[in-house]
Amino acid sequence: MKSILFALLIFSSSAFSGELINVGTVISVENTSQNTSQFVVWVTGSGACNNAPIRFKESNSQSKESFERAFAMLLSAQATGFNVKIFGIDDNNCESANWVRVTKN
Repeated sequence: MKSILFALLIFSSSAFSGELINVGTVISVENTSQNTSQFVVWVTGSGACNNAPIRFKESNSQSKESFERAFAMLLSAQATGFNVKIFGIDDNNCESANWVRVTKN
């Protein structure tokens, strides 16, 4: 029983280990970076990538559609001023973004 609880504890902490922005406001969005299949967003707020370039690479995304949705969501968040939360596939690595949540303030 203890080993099951320990395994669940490890899994639950690693499932949320790539938080790049906890709560932030999109400052700018670039449609490409370094002439590759990626885009860059700048966010001010709280988190490891505050006021730093956050790269969404298509290769880090679950699918091309997911990659395109992230870009559209970030543009919408910038236009409306809504908050964003951003996760990546690596801890504190601003080059690894692949997930976005947009929330009304």
